Amino acid sequence: MIYEYQCPECGRRFEVFQGMAEVHTYKCPSCDVWTERVWNLTPQFKKNEGFFTESFKPGGEYVGSMTEYDRKLAEVRTLTGMDEYLGVNKPVPESVDRRERQIEQRRKEAAREVEMTQEYVHNLREHGEEPHPGFVDAT
Repeated sequence: MIYEYQCPECGRRFEVFQGMAEVHTYKCPSCDVWTERVWNLTPQFKKNEGFFTESFKPGGEYVGSMTEYDRKLAEVRTLTGMDEYLGVNKPVPESVDRRERQIEQRRKEAAREVEMTQEYVHNLREHGEEPHPGFVDAT
């Protein structure tokens, strides 16, 4: 792991690569004073630093981000003719419409069930009864 230390004399910060089991005591390289470890309580990640992939070239190459990777993948699939073989992953408009209708139908069914439950609880309370103790009232 990489740990960050700060010199109490000069205030210079430097990073030390060491194992977790090692003792965390180091001297400042410029003024030869024992340094203090800087505690970062929240992990710090650098986004979109990129990564190395062998998807596009035999020797591999560095890709800057997932967006660039997706763009290169689409380009390679088109150039090699894999779009015709694998198909392009785009939604069909009919499927999108059908999916939206299904979602709307499920919302209506859920609203109807909530209404029926509220009516059931109301009728029980009108007759002086309480619902079962395990019943969760959504109102």
